[in-house]
Amino acid sequence: MALRNTAFIDTLTYGFEWLRLMLEAGLQEGVLNAGDMKVTAAAAGGMKVDIAAGTAFVKGDTGPPGTGLTQGLYVQVNDAAVAGAVALDAAHGSLPRIDLIVLQINDATDLGTAGSTPAFAKVTGAATSGATRDNMSGAGVVPANARLLAAVLVPAASTAVVAGNVCDRRGWARGAHVSLRRTAGTFGRQAVGFGPAESGAYPVITVELSGLHPVECIFTSWSETLTSGRSGMGVRLRNTVPDRQFIGNDGGQQATEWTHHLHEVLDGGFAAGRYAFSPELSGDGVRIQQMIADATRPQTFAVRELARQNAGNA
Repeated sequence: MALRNTAFIDTLTYGFEWLRLMLEAGLQEGVLNAGDMKVTAAAAGGMKVDIAAGTAFVKGDTGPPGTGLTQGLYVQVNDAAVAGAVALDAAHGSLPRIDLIVLQINDATDLGTAGSTPAFAKVTGAATSGATRDNMSGAGVVPANARLLAAVLVPAASTAVVAGNVCDRRGWARGAHVSLRRTAGTFGRQAVGFGPAESGAYPVITVELSGLHPVECIFTSWSETLTSGRSGMGVRLRNTVPDRQFIGNDGGQQATEWTHHLHEVLDGGFAAGRYAFSPELSGDGVRIQQMIADATRPQTFAVRELARQNAGNA
């Protein structure tokens, strides 16, 4: 059947899959608000994690399509923080491991699962030499009908999860949007060409992307050089191999003090995953370009996923 019954006709009966499908008109898989279902090391210690209260949307991946292409978005509420929500397996004696923490949806009627009770669950990775929370070596695969919440580095012979080893991997139902504002600090570059800052701390934003939408980067700062010269700025995607550069604007011959404003939309075919973005500077090998923030001229850097944009309209 090519066309399903139109929604909603008074004389017809509809299943809940229609409501789940309607949610996809404005949302995607992920948590709703910034603190929702955040995973942290267990306050009580040991090989466990705590999970905060909140709301998440999880796409139904299995079972016959309820309204055509998908089972839509399931709404899952966790109405109170859960202490010790997931217990991890004992650490390997000599190798590190990456475990995943997921929100698992079950629906015996539409997804064909054994029951209909949701759960916080783990995916135990393979102990792998050199595994880190950034490279995710040896990590397992997120199950069907589940949403990834966090990755946890389990060091060799460890007996407790610590805060620094928990990597937030929550996707965002309304698209990622992270903004940094600084009123102090500088970073600079002197070498030829575009590249990461060579001195000072440059702002970095890490976001979990769906892989479905373009990404918008905005950076505003004022800067100064020791003498006038060629300088400019761009955006660097830092955790690909090699790092990917997206050139922004080239300031050309500039005065001692001037203002930068970068607005880039990156449609680079990002796969779903965790990405780190930072502004980068150009230099001519002689003059030092500095990005400076102070209380009267703050520096801002923002990254957001354009989650509600359709691609491909001609």
